[in-house]
Amino acid sequence: MNTNEWVAAIDGAIRCASHGSPGRAGQTPLTELAEKLREVDPAATEYLAAERAFVRLIQHVASEDDDRWQSLLTLLQLSPFQKQSERIRNLLLVRLANDAPNDTELRAFALAAVAALGYRFEPSALDQELEIMRRYPLRWLDLWIRAGHFRNFEQTLLDRLRGIPIDGKDLLARLPSWYQNPDVGSDVGKIAANWQASLGEDTYSQIRRWFRTRKIPLPERQAAARPAGAFSQPGDGTAGSDFLNTVGEFVRSTKRSVMNPINGQPFTQ
Repeated sequence: MNTNEWVAAIDGAIRCASHGSPGRAGQTPLTELAEKLREVDPAATEYLAAERAFVRLIQHVASEDDDRWQSLLTLLQLSPFQKQSERIRNLLLVRLANDAPNDTELRAFALAAVAALGYRFEPSALDQELEIMRRYPLRWLDLWIRAGHFRNFEQTLLDRLRGIPIDGKDLLARLPSWYQNPDVGSDVGKIAANWQASLGEDTYSQIRRWFRTRKIPLPERQAAARPAGAFSQPGDGTAGSDFLNTVGEFVRSTKRSVMNPINGQPFTQ
């Protein structure tokens, strides 16, 4: 297939993706085309033609066409170009910088696609994606892991994410790749422990079984965690610090209003 034929095939698959239903084996137009892409020899001219087709579509898919963008990004992550096409990666970065999607989910997809192509986001860049953190915490954490920053910021990340609701099945699906990541390894147990108290019984049992069969430590299930920041240190700008400052002011005002029985004067701070 030449470039134009690949453009037609890719465009057809991403247009059908949002309308069709998976087949009996779970196949979709995107997974079927991804399989076809993986069969192409990377040394063949057809491989370069497919790469050029992706470049052309990334350049021309309208930013407001959310469905096509999401399908294109999904296909890109399923394709064999992961960590091989600097050209596609740089083009996506340019589009994100100059024409970023307004939809938070679509932006999360775009960042994940760039990360899958081998780009390592700096912590300062990921730290700014607060809306993704709040709405798609596991995707946000995955970006940190892909970038190789998890071990350096492990406790800070888990503290910030604690209490944010997640999809337990999504967590279960991500465990294998996180465990295989050298920046995480057996510390994947700490990630699961961050949310296991809020998981449904069925998902919780599946996750414990996953850890048990691999002999990976997983802390016992505790009571549901309080939202992140509930017991933060005073003065750090979080809801927790506001709470502690309020309590402190209450104690101080109470001491001012209560008389010392020894000298008959109000308590002083």
